Amino acid sequence: LEKFKKYNLNLQTITTRPSIDKPWQYVFFVEVWDGHEPDALKACLAELEPLVFELSVVGSFYRSRRFFEMLT
Repeated sequence: LEKFKKYNLNLQTITTRPSIDKPWQYVFFVEVWDGHEPDALKACLAELEPLVFELSVVGSFYRSRRFFEMLT
């Protein structure tokens, strides 16, 4: 979490699941809120990579303006 804070990245969700490969290991799914500096996420992931067994980016998607209007 320190790395996300360092780069001022807003986390929308963090989901944890047990690994199917090894007992007592966990998989984390993190959704980062849009609106951050363009290179901040890339730099954050570069710092996280040596700290984890495996780092995968599942993808990214655009949220419509309607989604943000629902929040207000």
